[in-house]
Amino acid sequence: MNNTFNVQDFLNIAVKRIKLVLIIPIACAIVGFLISSYLINPVYESQVDLLVNQTQTEDEKVTGTTDVEMNLRLIETYQFIIKSSKIRELVYEQFNHQYTLEELKDNLSVETSPDSQIITLHARASNPEDASKLVNTFAHTSQEEITDLMKMDNVRILTEAKTANFQKPVWPNPFLNTGISFLVGLFFVFNYIALSDFLNTKIHSRQDVERYLEAPLLGTIGMFNSNKQKEISLSNISYLVSKVNQNKLNLESFRNLRVNIQFQKSTKKLTSIVVTSTEKNEGKTITSGNLAMSMAMDSKKTLLIDADLRKSSWEEYVKHDGEKGLSNYLSGQAEMEELIQETSYENLYIIRGGPLPPNPTELISSLRMDKLLTSLEKQFDMIIIDSPPMYFSDAAVLSTKVDGCVFVSHAGKTKVSHAQQAMNQLLNVNANILGVVLNNKKEKKKAVSY
Repeated sequence: MNNTFNVQDFLNIAVKRIKLVLIIPIACAIVGFLISSYLINPVYESQVDLLVNQTQTEDEKVTGTTDVEMNLRLIETYQFIIKSSKIRELVYEQFNHQYTLEELKDNLSVETSPDSQIITLHARASNPEDASKLVNTFAHTSQEEITDLMKMDNVRILTEAKTANFQKPVWPNPFLNTGISFLVGLFFVFNYIALSDFLNTKIHSRQDVERYLEAPLLGTIGMFNSNKQKEISLSNISYLVSKVNQNKLNLESFRNLRVNIQFQKSTKKLTSIVVTSTEKNEGKTITSGNLAMSMAMDSKKTLLIDADLRKSSWEEYVKHDGEKGLSNYLSGQAEMEELIQETSYENLYIIRGGPLPPNPTELISSLRMDKLLTSLEKQFDMIIIDSPPMYFSDAAVLSTKVDGCVFVSHAGKTKVSHAQQAMNQLLNVNANILGVVLNNKKEKKKAVSY
């Protein structure tokens, strides 16, 4: 069974979840914009450019021809002085301890270029006035300190920072953060889709059926409003049909299922069909009963056989005192004529399971079962057999005695690994798998209203 992940599968899932793909990134973008615009305090930055010009000491007052080259070598030294703790301490005193020494270190940056004699100072603050004042103070203090330490008067302030020139905050950038938030949302959505698909352990859709089980989807049946506490059995066919009639869309779904099976019947012999599932409570009994009912409504003489000799229907059986079931016949306690019972529905007949035997698999695989099916195929147009789940071998045995097998999966409940194991059991005995019925599938409101 194919269980690989490819790009096409990813794109199919992305298209299927297009609302999620759009809503989450847009929501992240809106949140990012709101946080950037209203919750984060803005940061303003001002700058001052210092020019390191011709070297001229106070003692010599002589200009050399190699001063420019010397200045370029001095720029690195000046940069170190500007960023030194001594300059920070002087600025700290001038600002009357408004900033800590650590804040002054973090809020100042110095840039130089190897191709110029310019040193650029950048200072950041919570408002443009403080940013301009801070960078100007650093510039003047550094100029004075360099002149005092180096005995050189070769540093000039080209332009002082003016508050009017730095009114736009450098951080945060609402538009940039909005774009980044959108991409982050998109990243997480795609990762969620990829991860959820990779870790998908249950059958949900047609794509899952075709991908994991490699079988055609015969039909999807909507959700039932059934009482989960009540044990469903073929002993009460009226109850089974009533569960479908609660939802007219389900009734149409069984008609579609009937059509798909009849289409296969037109190309090959298909009189007897066994219905099974991976585990219990996946809807195989409801599917069996209503498929049989749908066949009978199409003027096909239909027989429904309860071959699930594992599930207790003894209480229901007692109510029909004197009636024989399948287990009675297979154990030699009844004849075929005693088994077939009419129902209140035209063209629909039923064979009940009967008392639970101690050896159901042996009875199902016996020659009497072969003889029974051979005789019944001569009397009925369609035979629908409800079998136990696949974790018993009864269904695999029955699949070798009938013309086709319908596999029922519960949408959102049947695990992929369990379904694959069950399908492999059927393939190992060369069962003719007609396809899969996806049961309890949630329908869209538009489809229901239409």
